[in-house]
Amino acid sequence: MGSCKGELSWFLFFACLLLTGLALEYEGVPGQWTRYGQWDAKTTGELSFILRTNISRALVLYLDDGGNCDFLELLITNGRLQMRFTIHCAEPATLHTETPINDLRWHRVLLARNFRETKLVVDNEEKVAEVKSKRKEMAVASDLYVGGISPDVRLSALTSSTVKYEPLFQGFITNLKLGEALPMLLDGQAVHNDLEYICDIHSPCSNKGLCSISQGEVLCDCINTSFRGKYCQEAVQREVEGQEESVATFKGNEFFSYNLSQTPIQSSLDEITLSFRTLQRNGLLLHTGKSADYVNLSLRNGALWLVINLGSGAFEALVEPTSGKFNDNVWHDVRVTRNLRQVTILVDGILTTTGYTQEDYT
Repeated sequence: MGSCKGELSWFLFFACLLLTGLALEYEGVPGQWTRYGQWDAKTTGELSFILRTNISRALVLYLDDGGNCDFLELLITNGRLQMRFTIHCAEPATLHTETPINDLRWHRVLLARNFRETKLVVDNEEKVAEVKSKRKEMAVASDLYVGGISPDVRLSALTSSTVKYEPLFQGFITNLKLGEALPMLLDGQAVHNDLEYICDIHSPCSNKGLCSISQGEVLCDCINTSFRGKYCQEAVQREVEGQEESVATFKGNEFFSYNLSQTPIQSSLDEITLSFRTLQRNGLLLHTGKSADYVNLSLRNGALWLVINLGSGAFEALVEPTSGKFNDNVWHDVRVTRNLRQVTILVDGILTTTGYTQEDYT
């Protein structure tokens, strides 16, 4: 990369025409903004990034036709993303997402243009809005502003003049892409871009994926996990001993059961394995058996609670992580084994608790 000269402010001001997509930290201070090269969103196109913030209202990005009719803005309102756009001076179309994003967690965002329609995807939530315009192509004349609008831009040059008065974004925006291409970062002010520490402190890689930064892009290596996807967020279905492992999602009122009545368990060695991910502090994970002969595995105040009763008294074990709780929205692996009267519960391959039941299975 060639050299670039810029004027440093008390945070970091950069005006380097050779910069491309970077991991950027926005402080939310007055005078903050970044300006990228134009996104060709006239007919079709995609824009994607990930963000991390704790604010409830802010401008995320904006583009328009230079003060005439057409614009597209992405805001945070009430801690959720809101997108608004219009074509050919028609009534603006607005959509609101339900996924909270001001929780200091990383969230994946995708904007997809398709003539009169624009789709907004936040993590696994997808919504589409359509504008009722005579023309189906959006006019785009401006560059792409992210995190704020340059003070040099006149109100008369903004199609949506109120955007200049929106609160400034505070947090991280990384991996900004137009389709599969990194956009050109033209200039900006009051933004950090020296973020090699992001993997150590604020890694966006889920499920213990390995984080690294290459050419300004955050990368996640999922090789030693059971997940895939750009951020190791997608569970991999795999064959184990001829049976397929799959993932079920529960929203608080669902359950499923296996009928074991035709194949009763009568053995001296048993093993139960499962993985879970949740934000709930309390909840049932697994129960098998009836009356006073059962196995129960649950979450209690963010810790794992195992109870095994073979009819003459219960064995109970509480497993707590060394830091935090198990309801941290990260996948955790649980293995419960019984060898005669000895019971062992192993969590994430590290945390182990061992005890004894009062009698064997019969």
